[in-house]
Parts: sequence; structure tokens; C-alpha cells
Amino acid sequence: MNFYTTRNLVILALVQIIVITLGVLAAGTCWKCMTQFNMVGPLRELELICDFGWLAFALPIIWVTLAVLLIYGSWHYAISPWVRMMSWGGGLSA
Repeated sequence: MNFYTTRNLVILALVQIIVITLGVLAAGTCWKCMTQFNMVGPLRELELICDFGWLAFALPIIWVTLAVLLIYGSWHYAISPWVRMMSWGGGLSA
């Protein structure tokens, strides 16, 4: 079975985007609760995630673009299967 398909790469990138979205929404919810109920001062890291969390969307988009170019580019047959596996593993670790 061939796991190195564009469909699987796009599914993995979409899962990464969903996880990032849920993380940013959770950080925003925590920020609102902490400021509204006068809890211990909001953490600086929480503020950074709320303000700049959308920048994390670039990571899966760049990865899926490079992986598709690497796997299905014009030099497709010159790339070893190990390099293809490492590009897939790079998306899992990102």
C-alpha cells in the first residue's frame, strides 16, 4: 500500500491546522477567563499564543508544499524512498 499520496499529505496537514486552531482558541478562552475573573496575572506565553498563534499556520502549509514538490516533482524518480519517508516523518513531527 502506498502511503505517500497527495491525499494523505493533505489530510495530515489539515489535522495539523485543526490542532493549531484548537490551541489558539483554548489560549483565547483561558486569557478571557483569567482577565475577567481577576485570577493570577495572565501568563506572557498565553498572551503570545493569543496574539501570534495564527503564524503557526505557516508550518503545515510550508511542509505540505515542500513534501508534494519532493514526492511528485519533476525529479520524482531520482529521489530514494528513504527521502520520501523522511519528508512524511517531518510532517508527523511538525
